[in-house]
Amino acid sequence: MWSGMSNDTRPDWLKNWKPQPNKKSERYTPLPKPTTALKIALPASTVRPAQMSKEIRQMMWDDAQSIMAVMKDKALEGDSAAAAVVLNRIIPTLKPEIGKVAFVLDVTAPIGRQVEQVLAAIAKADLSPDTGKKVIESIEVLSKIRTAEDLDKRLSILEGKVL
Repeated sequence: MWSGMSNDTRPDWLKNWKPQPNKKSERYTPLPKPTTALKIALPASTVRPAQMSKEIRQMMWDDAQSIMAVMKDKALEGDSAAAAVVLNRIIPTLKPEIGKVAFVLDVTAPIGRQVEQVLAAIAKADLSPDTGKKVIESIEVLSKIRTAEDLDKRLSILEGKVL
């Protein structure tokens, strides 16, 4: 299990751990074959009481420093998985950011013409394809809003004529 290591560097809580032999989980219940109506019932043992969850969290919190020390040591030894765990805890994941862009867009033009203007800006490299896609999606939302407003106005006119 820990071949090649003369000293057992595992934390105290892990030293007496032995893996269970492979056997089917007692909590696993196969689902019935699909019928027209599928009823799924979870066994009561899958739901943990809130107190048990608190106890488990407290137990993990008590050992958190030891666990992180082991992960840090493994990372420093060159274990890339351990390094990823440590880095994911201390450095937030970077999200791509789109900077401000400037291009000509006639918002009074019909929706189709506006999309053509965005595609032209992408073709001239004034906009990146990702940014262009987001602008086109925004134009699509604006189109739906304008359509709803237009239908509301027409309906009001028709209701006015009927009344």
